[in-house]
Amino acid sequence: TLLDGGDAQSALTCLDGAIAAQPTSQPAWYLRGVAAAELWEIERGSISETASTSQALQVARDSFARVLALDTSTRSENRYLASLAGAKLLAKAAAERDQDGESPSDPHEDRRCIAQLLAEAQQGFQEALRLHEQWGHDELGSDEWGAWAGALALVAKGRMAEIEEEAAFAEPALRAAQRLCADASQKFTAAAAAAGEADSDAHWLTLHTELLVSFTELACKALSSSVAKGQPPAAAAAVPFEAWAEAAESAWREANHLADGIVHLFGGPAACNWETLALHADVLAAGAALLGSLALHVAAPSLALPSAAPPPDDPMMPAGQGGEQLILASAGEIRRVDESECTALSAAAYETAATRGGRKAAAVVGLAAGELLLGRARRMLRAHGALSADPSSGQASELAECCRCAIASLHTVTRLQGEEAEDPSDAQATAWYNIAC
Repeated sequence: TLLDGGDAQSALTCLDGAIAAQPTSQPAWYLRGVAAAELWEIERGSISETASTSQALQVARDSFARVLALDTSTRSENRYLASLAGAKLLAKAAAERDQDGESPSDPHEDRRCIAQLLAEAQQGFQEALRLHEQWGHDELGSDEWGAWAGALALVAKGRMAEIEEEAAFAEPALRAAQRLCADASQKFTAAAAAAGEADSDAHWLTLHTELLVSFTELACKALSSSVAKGQPPAAAAAVPFEAWAEAAESAWREANHLADGIVHLFGGPAACNWETLALHADVLAAGAALLGSLALHVAAPSLALPSAAPPPDDPMMPAGQGGEQLILASAGEIRRVDESECTALSAAAYETAATRGGRKAAAVVGLAAGELLLGRARRMLRAHGALSADPSSGQASELAECCRCAIASLHTVTRLQGEEAEDPSDAQATAWYNIAC
């Protein structure tokens, strides 16, 4: 057939003819949506992406919606297929638009459009799940659960961005962010459990980990805001420190457990690729930042890490359902690390990751390691001033070493010659900026 042969445009033309002859044909409307979705996939990757791309997306949306309108039984196979296909398409469209970044001319319209796409995707996934549970249609697979989780993660990240922009860190904001992250986490866990291959499994585990890191980073800002200079006393008092701290440590612990699981999936630290090692380093960097934020409120905070413990038997299992046993099984299997130690572990992981990849690894890891070390240095200065009161304490030498290593990492990015398509956007400009500031 034309669809099987990849000729989506010709298939769409034929299906338009079929619908003209039989306007109530659910299979024809469903296949029209499939053809338009494939045409959108082709056109969105072209250099000349224009209004035709948006038109293909709208044709697909309208076609899948028409199937639901025609299905008066509310339980047909075509309804199930159209609900899933439409939801996955809209989730992907929202992710693409989010990745493109906000338009400088109308950022609010971009946010509104993404929110609408995600709301429609959510409805589609919920309808497909209802049809499975009530009428025995196929179970959702890894791709479906993962696409749903990805859509929910975008919703969560959007809400967290709003919380940060508004500096609205009171308890309702915390609970909203927790609820959205928990919903996405549930779907990510289902996607990983349904995955049949390690690569697919690791993909959903990675996205899940990144979401938890984002929440931890938001919590760091909340914890820091409550003691920020110029913060009105009433606003500072409205930030529930203990609740943010507890939620952040829980999210970070789960992220670390998942990152360990991904490393294990690819054969351990000696065998996995640079992206996997960099992700683990990102988690440790988030842990260091969390400890720095907690230090504003409590003395000598620390986090628990596995120490010479075996890899998790099931990296898909949430820490609260067995993962904590790996960390808390006995005193001999855990160690507690402070911010300095967590920073050193993260820096070492970044250094190893940089040796596993090429130019892209050098740029990505160089920036991340530089930001990690500069973040540690800034927090030391914030906590101890110029660190000149007691040179023998070792803090002054650690500060100098952090700055030296940060500049060295950032210079690995500034020394990249020329440009390549795989280079991160504005990598060299960001590196020079960080060195200057």
